[in-house]
Amino acid sequence: MDHLTRPPPTTSTSASFQFTIKNLATLAKPLYSPVFSSGSDQQLWQLGIRPAQDDKEYISVYLYLLPNNRELRNLESWKIRCKATLQLIDEEWRREIVTVVLREFSIRAPCKGCSHFIKRSEVPVNKVHFKINFANVDFSETAVRWSDNHCPIPQSLVDSWSGVLKNSRLADVVFYVNGHAILAMKDVICGRSIYFRNMFESGCVESRRIPMAETKTWKDVDEENETAEDMVLENDRMSLGTKQSNETGFGNSHGITTAAKSPLFKRNSQILDANRSDNTFLSEEELEEAYPSNYYHVVNVTDCDPKTFSHFLHYLYTNEITLRDGTEASDINSLFLLFQVADKYQVNDLRGRILLRIYKNLSVANVAEVLFASTQWADLKQLCMDFAINHFTEVRETDGFSKVTENPLAYSGFAEIAKVLFKSIKLA
Repeated sequence: MDHLTRPPPTTSTSASFQFTIKNLATLAKPLYSPVFSSGSDQQLWQLGIRPAQDDKEYISVYLYLLPNNRELRNLESWKIRCKATLQLIDEEWRREIVTVVLREFSIRAPCKGCSHFIKRSEVPVNKVHFKINFANVDFSETAVRWSDNHCPIPQSLVDSWSGVLKNSRLADVVFYVNGHAILAMKDVICGRSIYFRNMFESGCVESRRIPMAETKTWKDVDEENETAEDMVLENDRMSLGTKQSNETGFGNSHGITTAAKSPLFKRNSQILDANRSDNTFLSEEELEEAYPSNYYHVVNVTDCDPKTFSHFLHYLYTNEITLRDGTEASDINSLFLLFQVADKYQVNDLRGRILLRIYKNLSVANVAEVLFASTQWADLKQLCMDFAINHFTEVRETDGFSKVTENPLAYSGFAEIAKVLFKSIKLA
C-alpha cells in the first residue's frame, strides 16, 4: 500500500511592491506612500520621496521601517528583513534607471536610502515606477486572525489613569522624595512592580498605614540615635546617581542631598509641594485639599528626584513614557535616571524600553558619560562600550570625555571601564 506523503508547503522566495509617480522631476514637497507589509508578522514599511536637503537638484528616496513589538525590544539588527532592493524604472522604456540595495535595519537605523538618489535632469518625462523587492519572503500555512485586543492603548484611557494618579482622594501611599510628597495607590503600583508588592506584603514599616499627622520629623530620627546627616551620607554612598550629581552633573537626580533639604519625613504643615519649583510649603487649606486626612503607607525615597519619580509613577499608571526622545545631554541624563528607577523597582518592561531609547540616542557627544556611569548594569555598559570603541577617535575629543577623565573619582568603576576600553582600542 502506498503511503500518502504531505507535499511541502508552498513558499515564495521574494515579494515586490510598485508605486507609480508622476512629475517626479518637479517634486517640491515630501511624498510618502501608504504603509505596506512584506510579511505576516507586522513587517510594515513606507516609501518616502523628497527633495534633497543639501542640493535641491537631487531627489532623495528612503525606505522607512515601522518596527513591530518584537523588533522594538531587539538591540541588534533586525535580520529577518534586513535586505531590500529599491529600483527606479522608466515607464516608457521599462528600464532600470537606479538600483539601491538596503540592509541592516535596526532601532538606530530604521530608515535606509539615498540622499542623492537621482538628479532631476535625469528623471524621465513620463511616469516612473518605484519598485521595492524583498528576498526570502515565506508564505504561511496559518491565516492572520484579526483581534480587537491588539489595538493601541487609546489616549482617553491614558488620560483617565493620569487623572487617577492626580486624584489625592484615591491615594493610600505617600512617597517622600527628597522632601516632596507624592501620592499613589498601592494596588496600582503593586500590580506593576514586584518590588512594591513584596515591600507591602513583608510586614516592614512601609506595610503599615498611619495617619498623615503621625509621620516622623527629623527630631524623631535624632531621638533614635541616628542623625539626619548620617542618614543622608549613607544614602549618598549607596546611590550612584546622587554621588555623581555632586561632582560631574551626569546622573544628577536634581535632588539636593544636604541634611537641610532631604528630610526623611515632614509634618503636615511642612510638606513641600512637588509641583512648585520654589520649594514653598503648603498652606493648611492647600494641604487638606492635596493631602486629605487619611491613613497612608509611607515610603521614603532619597536616591531619586521628584521629577523622575513622577515620570516613573506616570508610566506605572498609563504605560506611557513622557520623557523627550533626543540626543542632548539633558535628554540622555533624564533617560538614565529613569532607567535607574525602573531597574531598582524591577519594572522590567520600562527598563527595557528606556534601555532601547538610550541605545537609539547614543552619540559621540554623550556616550562617554553614560558609559562610565553604567558600571552597575552590564547590558547598558556593553552597548556604550561597543559604541565608544567604534567611534573612539571622535569620542575622546568631546567635552563629555574630558569631564570623565578630569573627575575619575566621581565614577566608581572608572578604572575597570578604562582598562577594558583602552585594551580594546589597542587590540583594534
